[in-house]
Amino acid sequence: MARSLARQLLIWLLPTALALVAIGGVIAYEIAHRAATLAYDRALLDAAQSVAAQVRHVNGHIDLQLSLSTEQVLLFDNYDRVFYEVIGSNGVMIAGTSGLPKASGASRDEPSHYYDAEFSGLGVRAASLVAERDGASFTVIVVETLVKRDKLIREILLAMLLPEFLLVIMTILVMRYAIRYGLGGIGLVREELVKRSQADMRPIPLNSVPLELRPLISDTNDLLERLASSLERHRHLVADASHQLRTPIAALRTEAESALRADDPHDALVRIVTSARQLSRLSHSVLMLSRLESRPLQHPQQVDLQRLISSAAERWLPYALERDIDLGFALAAALTQGEPVWLEEMVNNLVDNALRYTPQHGTVTVKCGHDHDNAWLSVEDSGPGIPKAERERVFERFYRSHPEQGDGSGLGLAIVREVVNTHRARIEVTDSVELGGALVRVVFLSQVVRT
Repeated sequence: MARSLARQLLIWLLPTALALVAIGGVIAYEIAHRAATLAYDRALLDAAQSVAAQVRHVNGHIDLQLSLSTEQVLLFDNYDRVFYEVIGSNGVMIAGTSGLPKASGASRDEPSHYYDAEFSGLGVRAASLVAERDGASFTVIVVETLVKRDKLIREILLAMLLPEFLLVIMTILVMRYAIRYGLGGIGLVREELVKRSQADMRPIPLNSVPLELRPLISDTNDLLERLASSLERHRHLVADASHQLRTPIAALRTEAESALRADDPHDALVRIVTSARQLSRLSHSVLMLSRLESRPLQHPQQVDLQRLISSAAERWLPYALERDIDLGFALAAALTQGEPVWLEEMVNNLVDNALRYTPQHGTVTVKCGHDHDNAWLSVEDSGPGIPKAERERVFERFYRSHPEQGDGSGLGLAIVREVVNTHRARIEVTDSVELGGALVRVVFLSQVVRT
């Protein structure tokens, strides 16, 4: 299911933003709790000291002389319940509320102590103070509930987290708007493409595209350039093929009409078969060239060039015997990676081209092997050779170095070049030292597989 880019970014950012808010909440709670504790613990200690100040040593006994009004002032609180207890050194309660939670860490060396506890089923905060009157020690405990502390913590949390939460919401909204505004250039690109015809492969202008999208548009422009080049090649191929097909079709029609008028149509039928074969070769070559130009090499296989050439030799021998051409082979192990059908088509065209341009009683030799981790194959003949000035042009469609010789389609070497390019190989055309004609050598760079 397709999602908008803005929605996808929000899905990624929202959990992160909520996690940051949660972390901020924990930190804010710790700060608020510490602030509330420091503020109200000091008040608890002040109350304990006030109670301790009212303790007197009378007739050898500790006594709390605290009037009712003073007690009411000490225990008054708008939010919390406050309790106190005065305990002698013998652990006997002197005054206050009995049963208050006792401190375990108070001593003369550290007379005041704060601690959390429970009293009457309520959470409380307590302050314990160890004091002395006329040599007699006693302990004052003041306890209060946590209402105002919790209230202060909530107020601090709200004051800290509310702006943070609003900031996150505003950030998300601004980011969503910024994403939509920033991607507005895509709409301009879309409008540019909608207005074009299917044949318009001009590059998309980059001036109105955001920087982040320019690599994508640049790659799209590269693709359009490749498509334009491919379409141009196909247009030329169709135009050239249409022109070349006229001749065998016209000859086929002429011979057929001649056969209809002739008393003995044998010779005309022979010529019809020849024209049909030429037409078949030409159509096969056009289709093969079209496939090679439109399909990249996707799933290369291990190919044994020695076995491939040996299995295809049976198809070449009849034609070689018919023209009394010595077709020889010097094959060695040569493994490479590629498409077997395409490689076989390449070898077929190289050998067919050599056989067609080699005169009777001539020689054609096919070789393969490996050299410096590169598999290679070569075809050489004793024909007229290929002049240096034409060694690049012979790979063009329908170009013939010696048009007066041979009856090929003019696409054989063009197909060879496409197969070579598809396999990222290298092709060389030189003179054959041994046979005196042309030598065509294909090297598959760093693709040999040794066993």
